[in-house]
Amino acid sequence: MSYKVAENITHRKMENEVVILNLKNGLYYVLNETASKIWDWIFVDHKSIPKLISAFAAEYKIDDKEMLKKDLEEQLDFWLKENLIEKA
Repeated sequence: MSYKVAENITHRKMENEVVILNLKNGLYYVLNETASKIWDWIFVDHKSIPKLISAFAAEYKIDDKEMLKKDLEEQLDFWLKENLIEKA
């Protein structure tokens, strides 16, 4: 599955964080360093989910890729629920 940033969203990187603004409802979100890395890898670098999981596992020396996949799916589900992203 692939995702894209929702049309009503603008985002900017500020140091190690990504700030997201929903132009439709005026809400904004500040992503921590880890969530910002996920956002960048998917929506700026256009990494696939499997490549993101492998890159994350390598960078943070995590062996449990199933746990990473579950955590990533939870983050993506939250962003979908908040209408920050859409399925592409």
